[in-house]
Amino acid sequence: MKIVAIIVVVVIALFFLLPILNAPEDESIIPEDISASQIGKFIGGLFRYWIDALKAAFSTSIVMPTSILTIITG
Repeated sequence: MKIVAIIVVVVIALFFLLPILNAPEDESIIPEDISASQIGKFIGGLFRYWIDALKAAFSTSIVMPTSILTIITG
């Protein structure tokens, strides 16, 4: 049971930390105060990051280098 709790905490931490760490310096998503607009910007930034990450992960337009293609096709 303790391992499951640790895994859940790590997944939640990654959900919040990856977008914060990968945000451009000029466009920080960390809220500056606790106003509704800042919280909305933070949540929107989180979801925008994960939507873009999932689009990139499941994109069908991945270009493979020709050396890999020749190895696969023979």
